[in-house]
Amino acid sequence: ALFFFRWKYDIKMVSVSIVNLWEMLHYGARYHIGKISNQANIKVGTMVLAFFATREEIGLFAVASVLTFQAIVIPDVISIVLMPRVAGGGVGKKEIVAQCFRLTAIICGILLLGIVVFAEPIVVILFSPKFLPAVLLIRILSIGVVFRCACKVFEPYLLGINRPGCVSISMAIGTVVNLVVLWFFLPVIGLPAAALGIIAGFFVSSGLLIFYFIRFSGLGLKQTLQLGLPDWIFVNNTIKKFWRFF
Repeated sequence: ALFFFRWKYDIKMVSVSIVNLWEMLHYGARYHIGKISNQANIKVGTMVLAFFATREEIGLFAVASVLTFQAIVIPDVISIVLMPRVAGGGVGKKEIVAQCFRLTAIICGILLLGIVVFAEPIVVILFSPKFLPAVLLIRILSIGVVFRCACKVFEPYLLGINRPGCVSISMAIGTVVNLVVLWFFLPVIGLPAAALGIIAGFFVSSGLLIFYFIRFSGLGLKQTLQLGLPDWIFVNNTIKKFWRFF
């Protein structure tokens, strides 16, 4: 890998600097707090249920989580592609991120709508009729996962402009909201409280990501959220390429 970078990009070895190391560690610390909070936000429902719920209920929630969280793979892949392209901000890059947000919302929305509509046969085929009570949880979780998928593409932009702390703050606050909802509603409504907690956490963290993106990019809320003609042209061209491929 080092040879490739040296040959392809003419990257040279340099002496180690305490200042550079500190900058790397500082950035990494701000970034990884968000990564840990994100994982906690997703897993905290199952962890809390382990103390209060039966094994059957934990299994139902695990099934619902596995099916709905698969959609997050889509923004994860988009984020990997976006990260080097939007690093440092720059002209036109914020518009690319905003468009990716809108298109990701459409793609993941369609995918999760299909899962919601066909949740019963999917559960029966992949698992068994014993897991049918998980269908309600799948439909509840899908609402929050759509928002999480769409807003996740704001993260590479914030990371690229040296604002990893904003990502961490949004994820950490979302996790706290998740725990609060679980604490108050688990004794009242039982298992659905775990799904509602994740939804609440995703709503709050996604809202904060939108806020930070608008603040630092300079785009307005309407420019960020509203679908325009270029979006539909892009979708149309993508569909044509897809059919041509087959």
